[in-house]
Amino acid sequence: MSIPNKLVYSGHFYGFSWPIPSWQLVSYDSFKKKLFNSQTYVRALGVPFLLGEFGNNNQDIPWKYLMQYLK
Repeated sequence: MSIPNKLVYSGHFYGFSWPIPSWQLVSYDSFKKKLFNSQTYVRALGVPFLLGEFGNNNQDIPWKYLMQYLK
């Protein structure tokens, strides 16, 4: 069965999956740009995006940036 116009992109984010030597040196703006360029850019094309998988076991910088982005 084919249902047109029902595509949703799904991504995931884990702070440890980005090879960044020191999150202390990363600004929120550069984080936001990197996340947009690597995953959420499809929203600008009018395509739905769901961040379907993300997590962390502490509230470090990547987690704080992601929560700020999602708000």
